Amino acid sequence: MKKLILLSFLVLLGCATEQKYHDKLDAWKGKSKADLVLEWGVPTDKYKADKTLELLEYKKSRTIYGGKFECKTTFIIKNNVVDQWKTEGNDCRSY
Repeated sequence: MKKLILLSFLVLLGCATEQKYHDKLDAWKGKSKADLVLEWGVPTDKYKADKTLELLEYKKSRTIYGGKFECKTTFIIKNNVVDQWKTEGNDCRSY
């Protein structure tokens, strides 16, 4: 049974790609910080560099059969608008 669950997970994981995740993140460029927070929720961490520049960080982590999967997505907000994003980790994928 465990092998079937693991196989199913790996098949689904194979459909998820970094490019699809990047495409979804690109769609946020030009959108408001308020819309981002309404959709993504409260950020895991945030940093305000000055009056016009802020970084919002979202982290996800999961452990599956001893393997750790993580993704950190950081949105760079300028004048309350999503300007850029960056990701780190081995689980920054989307369907």
